[in-house]
Amino acid sequence: MNSTNPLTEISLGVIAVLFVVGGVFLLYVGKIDFAGAALMFGFPAALFGINQALKAPSQQQQQQLGALAQQGQALTSQALSVLPTVVAATQQPAPATPAVQPTPVQLAPGALASTTAVQPMPVVVVPPETK
Repeated sequence: MNSTNPLTEISLGVIAVLFVVGGVFLLYVGKIDFAGAALMFGFPAALFGINQALKAPSQQQQQQLGALAQQGQALTSQALSVLPTVVAATQQPAPATPAVQPTPVQLAPGALASTTAVQPMPVVVVPPETK
């Protein structure tokens, strides 16, 4: 059964907005410091927390929720116990690939020797101009 009263929800929202706007205004004007503003921002959170605590399920509802959770766990464990057999049935062994032997490369003698000569480049130094 839903026990939420729209009037209570609306009034909590209005009070929360008033606390936040008031905290911002008083902080901006300089009448309160940041600690006071933090308290004014914390009050709406506390009001919503108290409201949610009052909506907590009763003992009978908690027992019903516990039974539903146990049914969900049983269903999950049953599904997970079937999973390995389904995976094993869908997997096929991979075909064996023949091993390829690498063939060595034969180089002629002197094939890696360089045929070009390296010559240094001339460097031209220009003296700085003097005034």
